[in-house]
Amino acid sequence: MSIAPTVLDVHLRADELTEVRTITNEAARPLLRLEAIDAIQADVTTLMEMVYARLHNKLPAHAIVLLEVNNVIPRVYEQLDHAGIAERRKLVRSCNIRWSFQHSASTQNSEAMSEAALDRQWEHFLEQREQNADEYTWHQEEGLQRIEEARNVLLAAYAQEGE
Repeated sequence: MSIAPTVLDVHLRADELTEVRTITNEAARPLLRLEAIDAIQADVTTLMEMVYARLHNKLPAHAIVLLEVNNVIPRVYEQLDHAGIAERRKLVRSCNIRWSFQHSASTQNSEAMSEAALDRQWEHFLEQREQNADEYTWHQEEGLQRIEEARNVLLAAYAQEGE
């Protein structure tokens, strides 16, 4: 025996009693969060097979679907059959695929270099602007401390987002 989901219908009117009714939702759509894919070692063929295995024709056609694909190598993503994936997404009413990408070692190295460059830019700016040695030292320490705090805030935000 299946029980149809119900929805609350609330009518708010000024200077009148609030009216609350329940309505049976006969056409409820299933919300499906499919098993996430970890593509850390996947090549193009393997990743396509994993996506196709999740997005198959046995899913309810009226479903709303979320599929997360994590740790995708950017060059693998570029080579995927996006038209084929788009066709599979049409099997359901709505399909959202969330792609998250790996950062290559060169990207991480360039980020580290840009962090060092920002520290050096701050010091160079102070050398050009501040003649007083005490003021220079104070501004240098304060500036570098704030740059580090900003980095930590950004790293925490990236960690929460799963990047």
